[in-house]
Amino acid sequence: MNSSAIDSSDVQHRTTIRAVGSGRMWCSSCERQVSVVTIEQASTLTNLPVDVVFDRIKGRSLHSRRRLSGDFLVCLESLLQVFKVFDG
Repeated sequence: MNSSAIDSSDVQHRTTIRAVGSGRMWCSSCERQVSVVTIEQASTLTNLPVDVVFDRIKGRSLHSRRRLSGDFLVCLESLLQVFKVFDG
């Protein structure tokens, strides 16, 4: 292999998600502090309609917490696992 060639097994991907209004919370399912996003942000990240994301919250495959305002915050760890957001 010549020195300028890249072996794809050596390539790693890193994605950083930063969003206004998101934050961190304790996820009782993950049993640790996790990053959270709104349902709308989760919808954008997964490229799925908000109602599909909400159905996953109701079905408990997505970890979430309801704010006093009634909005839900979604555990980013569970979102990434359930939807495999960044798998090509």
